[in-house]
Amino acid sequence: MLTATMLASVRWWQRPSPRAAALVGLLVGCAAITRSSVLAFIPVLLLMGLAARPGTAMPARAKELVAFCAGGVLPGVAFTLNAYLRFGSPLDNGYPPLAFNTPIYEGVFGQFLSSGKGMFWYAPITIVAFFAVRQAYLAQRRYVVTLGLLLAVHLAVYGRFVIWSGENAYGPRYMVPVLPLCIVVLAPVIDSGRQWARSVKVAGIAGFIGPGLLGSLMYFNAVYWHTQSDINRNLQLETFEAHQLYIAWDFQPRSSPLILHVHSLDALLDNTIDRLQGQPGGITDMPENFEDRIHWYARAIELDAWWAWWPVKNGPGEAYALLLVPLACLVGGGLLARSNVVRARSARNETVV
Repeated sequence: MLTATMLASVRWWQRPSPRAAALVGLLVGCAAITRSSVLAFIPVLLLMGLAARPGTAMPARAKELVAFCAGGVLPGVAFTLNAYLRFGSPLDNGYPPLAFNTPIYEGVFGQFLSSGKGMFWYAPITIVAFFAVRQAYLAQRRYVVTLGLLLAVHLAVYGRFVIWSGENAYGPRYMVPVLPLCIVVLAPVIDSGRQWARSVKVAGIAGFIGPGLLGSLMYFNAVYWHTQSDINRNLQLETFEAHQLYIAWDFQPRSSPLILHVHSLDALLDNTIDRLQGQPGGITDMPENFEDRIHWYARAIELDAWWAWWPVKNGPGEAYALLLVPLACLVGGGLLARSNVVRARSARNETVV
C-alpha cells in the first residue's frame, strides 16, 4: 500500500488534479490501516503534493487539499470502527504503551548497519541505492526529497522505539515498508551506464542467494529456538536471559540471524533427508490445541515450504495452483527485465549514431 501511495504521489506531481490528490489520500489511509505509524507520513505526502508548482493557483491547491482529505475519509472510518469494535475506543490502535527511549544513534545504526538487523546486510541492493542518491536527486529531485523526509519520520519513530530491532524477526522488519521506496532511487541511474547495471545485478543476486534463501528455507523461530543454547554458551550465561540474548543477536556477528541460519544448514539437510525417507525428522504429531501448533512447527529445522510437505499432510492437489502466482511474477519480471535491456541497448546505439 505504501509503494502504491508513492506511485500515486508521483502521478499527482506530474499531473496535478483533485482526483490524483484523492487517490493519494485514499492509499495512504489504507497503508495506515496496516501500520498506524504511517499516519506520520500523511503531512509529508500532503505538503510535497501541494508544493509550489509554476502556474498553479491557490484555489486549485485548495481543491486538491480537500480532495486529499476526502480520499482519506473511508480508510479513516474503517480504522476508527475497527479500533472501537476490537479495543473499545476509536483512537486505540491496540498496541501496549511501550517506551521510545532508545538512543537515536543506536536505533539508526541498528536499522542499517548492525550485524543482526542491518538493512544493508539483508538487502545488499540498498547499498547500491545509497551511492545512487546523488544522481537520482539530479534526475528526480522531488522524489528523493520526499523519500528523505519519509525516512527521517520513520527513523524518528522506530530509531527511538524500545524494541527497534523487532526482536523475534529475521532482519529489520520495521524497515520493510520503506524498502521498495529506497530501491526506486536506482531507476534514474540504472540505464546510465554498465557499471550501475552490473552493480544492481551483483547486489540483487547476492541478496537472493544469501539472506534471501537463508531466510526463506528455514522457519525463523525454529532456528532461533534451536540456537539459544549456543548463544548462551558464547555469552557464558548459565540461565536464559532474553535481554542479553537480543543484544548478542543484534550486535554480535557470530550470533546474528544470518550466521545462525548458515550454521543451521546441516540440520536442515539432515531433517529434510529424514522426512523424505519417511522418518519424523524431529517433527512429532501435530497437537490438537491450536495455540500449541506454532511451537510444534518450530521443534525441528526443516524446509519451510508448504508445497514441499503438502502430500505428506494429505493436502488437496488443487492447492498447487497457488504456485502459478509466484511463477507468473517470476516470468513477468524476467520479460520486463529483458525488455528494459533491449530498450537500454537501443538508446545507447542511437546515442552513438
